[in-house]
Amino acid sequence: MIKNVALKKLLSGTVFRGITALNRAVPVRDDVILLYCNMEFRDNIRYLYDYLIEQEYNRKYTIIRSQNEPFTGPVPDNVKIVSNAAAIGWFLRAGHVFYTFGKLPIEPAAGQKVVQTWHGAPFKGFDAAMGDDSRVYYTAALSSSEFWKPIVARLQGCGEDRVAICGQPRTDVMFEPDPGYEIGIDCDRLVMWMPTFRKSAVLGYSDVEEQKTIVPLFSQQELADLNAQLQKDRTGLLIKLHPSQDLTGYQGMNLSNIRLMSHEEFGRSGWDLYRLMGMTDALITDYSSVFTDYMLLDRPIAFTLDDYDDYKATRGFSVEDPDALMTGHKIRTREDFLEFMEDLAAGRDPWASERRRVNALLNQYQDGQNRRRCLEIGGVTPPADEKKQGTAGASGRSGGKKSAGVPVKSGRGKETGTKAAETGTKAAETGRKSKDQMAEEKVRKKTKRLMTPEEQKQAAYEILCWLKDLCDKEGIHYSLTGGTLLGAVRHKGYIPWDDDIDVFLLRPEFERLDKVLRGQKEYKWITPRNYLGRYWNHGRLVRRDTKIYDDELGDSMGIGIFIDILAVDGLPDNPLERRRHIARMRSLYRLKRSTTPQKEEYIPKNPIKRAGKSLIQKYTLGRGVEYWNRKIYRYKLKYPVDQGQYVCNLMSQYGAKEILHRSGFDSYIEMPFEDRTFSVFAGYEEYLRGVYGDYMQLPPEDKRVGHHFDKAYWIS
Repeated sequence: MIKNVALKKLLSGTVFRGITALNRAVPVRDDVILLYCNMEFRDNIRYLYDYLIEQEYNRKYTIIRSQNEPFTGPVPDNVKIVSNAAAIGWFLRAGHVFYTFGKLPIEPAAGQKVVQTWHGAPFKGFDAAMGDDSRVYYTAALSSSEFWKPIVARLQGCGEDRVAICGQPRTDVMFEPDPGYEIGIDCDRLVMWMPTFRKSAVLGYSDVEEQKTIVPLFSQQELADLNAQLQKDRTGLLIKLHPSQDLTGYQGMNLSNIRLMSHEEFGRSGWDLYRLMGMTDALITDYSSVFTDYMLLDRPIAFTLDDYDDYKATRGFSVEDPDALMTGHKIRTREDFLEFMEDLAAGRDPWASERRRVNALLNQYQDGQNRRRCLEIGGVTPPADEKKQGTAGASGRSGGKKSAGVPVKSGRGKETGTKAAETGTKAAETGRKSKDQMAEEKVRKKTKRLMTPEEQKQAAYEILCWLKDLCDKEGIHYSLTGGTLLGAVRHKGYIPWDDDIDVFLLRPEFERLDKVLRGQKEYKWITPRNYLGRYWNHGRLVRRDTKIYDDELGDSMGIGIFIDILAVDGLPDNPLERRRHIARMRSLYRLKRSTTPQKEEYIPKNPIKRAGKSLIQKYTLGRGVEYWNRKIYRYKLKYPVDQGQYVCNLMSQYGAKEILHRSGFDSYIEMPFEDRTFSVFAGYEEYLRGVYGDYMQLPPEDKRVGHHFDKAYWIS
């Protein structure tokens, strides 16, 4: 591989122009296939080669395998192993040429098919100069869906008419029978971590300003500390480093539940990467396009984003909103990492529906037939008695899709292949009759005991006390609101029949608090930006030592005891426009809410209304919850709080009743609540009158209903 860009351009503009002219004069042979790779012979090109030999295409075609590294092992009949330099001569004769890394800058001759398979979806940013050559070197460049088509055209320097829709050939083997690799980890689930490179000795550049550790978030010593927790949870972690990763300071590791492998070590293992991925239960990655491949398996994915801003500013992304495609847990701290592992151990997958929507957008073909499809695009036809491709398609491996609730130990224990399939079938049969009980048991396995209602209230109150101390320290203005504010005014503490706590802040103060909370580890901080599992549009500060279980929704909320933290946004001064703005916000909220599971009490009983809601849900699910989050957030910011006379919690169930004068937030007072005092905005009486009317009057006894959770547990 020539690294010098100037030299590459010089050769392309001189020597290879002459070779292009020669290529047009030399007759091509339809029975010759050239597989060219200017790096190690791997990725899509390797999977195509293996398929060609497996299906005995070499009985019909001469197959030229071009590589610079030494070849070991027997050479199949009608196959030639040549150097990349010698491949130039074969290019002049080959009727079918396939690339994965790099290319020969020779324009195709008439009747010659030249296909650029590339090495993954073009998710990461690329040098615009890669596609600025006016000459076109391919008859087709592969794109896994219409979404990627214009990006592939820019990357490969060809028109969209030359971009062919075909999935990554490498993904087909994920659906083949379990290879039974012995990973050497005794575990109930295996997680694969595949970080992209930050600094490359091979390519001679860095995608970040500074490479702090070989693996994001963890030094090698910290990985050793993590091993103890993984051992306790019976989770295995296999970390496979990127082929281009600079390994300065790297030391091999082989702990009881973690294996850290360089690309060279992985190569010596004899394992096939994509067959191994088919064995795993979850993937951790970051900016690598491998996540688009793994989506085909419909299993949990997490993204390490600790250096997101640095990476975006340096290497960047090819798409305008990369976050919208990364449908999985967002890991920025070691605590986030442990939370993802905790969700896996409990069988929770809150991103499932959103991930499936994005998968349909990014992967048009999900049938495990991309090697055959790629060859057809390149004009290669199978021998007359071609073997049937051994794949079960994207519905699962030949032994059936793994059940998240069944410990499948393929390669990690004794249970493999058919036996795993039988176990999965049994689980499906028995699980159907007691799905709710099984979900609750998952929570109970990690519990100490059920919380009493009083303990729930105390647990939430302790969060509030911690928040008060934090805001006082940081100089952030907050206020009690909702039933918590009413309780402070009327009862000097909790409303006797209530148990939840609400706080709100003006938008600028909320954004300040958000930054502070994202950097702390005491509590879990979730917002629509980092948690798509439910419909809420505000922040929640959650205790890590508790877990909520809902009789109807199970543990799908995936959180413990919490307090709600809401933002107060600006409104237009015009009264009519003010109410329209609130109405629009509530409509957007209802549309977003329809994308997530809801209790039966919120589903219309009327069949016509129920059918209408079902149609709306199909529309909203097609857009995805991330789309609605972004839309709602933009609308919230439409009227800055400091440019008008009115403000409102736009997501409130009370709607226009919560319209407040901005001046009510000019000052704050301290008000008793339980055994401490907390901040309350000066205009609190306007709020209480608007929402509750005669707020000092107790409601009728039948209206004294709290927000009690069905069950909450202390967890170990």
